[in-house]
Amino acid sequence: MTDDATRRWLDATWTFVRAALPPAPARALEVGCGPAGGFVPALRAAGYDAVGVDPAAPAGPGFHQVEFEHWTPPAPADVVVACTSLHHVDDLDHMVDRIAAATRPGGTLVVVEWAHERFDERTARWCFDRLPPGEGWLHHHRQRWRDSGVPWTAYLDDWVAAEGLHRADAIVAALGRQFRARSLVAAPYFFADLGITEAAERAAGIALTGLRWVGSAEQAVDRRDLAVQGARDALAPVDLDDRRGAGGAGLDGRDGRADHAHRLVPGLALDGGEHGIGAVGQAGRADDPDGLGDELADGLAGAQRGHAERHQD
Repeated sequence: MTDDATRRWLDATWTFVRAALPPAPARALEVGCGPAGGFVPALRAAGYDAVGVDPAAPAGPGFHQVEFEHWTPPAPADVVVACTSLHHVDDLDHMVDRIAAATRPGGTLVVVEWAHERFDERTARWCFDRLPPGEGWLHHHRQRWRDSGVPWTAYLDDWVAAEGLHRADAIVAALGRQFRARSLVAAPYFFADLGITEAAERAAGIALTGLRWVGSAEQAVDRRDLAVQGARDALAPVDLDDRRGAGGAGLDGRDGRADHAHRLVPGLALDGGEHGIGAVGQAGRADDPDGLGDELADGLAGAQRGHAERHQD
C-alpha cells in the first residue's frame, strides 16, 4: 500500500475497531501493526495503553520490532487487534494460540481479514480496471496475471499456493477454537488501494472479500448444548449491553445498546452490514449468494462444538 492508501484503510477500518473496544483506559495490543503503526496511535489518542508488535513496526516507545510469535507480553491485554495479520502466517493455529495467551480471560479480540477465495474474476477485473497510477500489490498481480496467459482461477490458485494463504473459513475455525465469536461481517477490502470509499466498493456489487470478526476470550462456554446441537439450530445469546466501545457505540453499530434479537448461530453467513459490526445471521441468506456462509458455517460450527467439549468439565 502507498502511504495514502494505508491512511485511507486505517481511517475507514478504525470505525469498526473502535466500536468493538472495551471502555478506556484498557491495555490494548495490536498484532502486525506495520510500518505506519497501525491503530496504535489512534488507540493511544482514545485513552488506551496501546502497544504494537511487528518486525516492521516504527521506532519509538510502545512498538516492538519482532515477530509476534517470538514476543512475550509483560501482561495480558484487555483487547487485541489483528488486522490482516493471519491469512499469511505459516502456522495459523500456533498464531491464534499465541494471541489467546496474550489476551486476558474475558478480553476482546478484533480481527480484520481477507477472504481470498471470494476474489473471483469479476471482482479482479473490476479492481484492475480502476487502479490509479502507481505501484502496489494489485498493480503487481494485474500485470502478472496478464503475462501468465492463464485463467484467473488458475492464477489465483497458484498465487495462494505460492504464498501459503489461509482461507477465511480456516481463519474463523482457528479463532473459534480459542475464542467465542460475537460478530462476523463481510466488508469491502480493495477501496483503499483504488482511492475510493467503502460505500463505493459496496455499491459496485462485487464480492465483499473483507472479513471483520469480534470475539471474546472465554474460559468456559455458557451453553453446553453447542457441543451436540446441529449447526443450524444451536443458538448462543450475544448479550453485549455492557460492552460499549469508545464513544458509546455498541456492537450493533448504532446507539451503544445491543439488540437482544442478535444471536450467534454456529451455522452462519457473513452479514455485510452498513456499520461494519453486526450480529451474525443464518447461513443461506439471499444476500450471500456465493456460498461463503456455508463454508464459514462448517468451520465455526466445528470449532464451537470442540470449544464446548473441551470446557464441559
